[in-house]
Amino acid sequence: ADYQLVPLRRAGLVSGPFAPTLSVSVDYLAAALLGDWIEAEVTLARMSSRYVFTQALMSNAAGPVARSTAIYVFARG
Repeated sequence: ADYQLVPLRRAGLVSGPFAPTLSVSVDYLAAALLGDWIEAEVTLARMSSRYVFTQALMSNAAGPVARSTAIYVFARG
């Protein structure tokens, strides 16, 4: 599930302490072959003072193979 949070941290959209995954859901759209390069395009859907909501689309050269959503919790400090 961290594949959704890491790009947002690198882009400076999310910062702060470690964020445990509260929920993750994956919908498989098509088959990917062993050895395919899979790229995840992550979008920050919503962020509150305590939660981060993300969505992602995973694709190979032929097109989308999966989509997912995740919710992360930030510890209050």
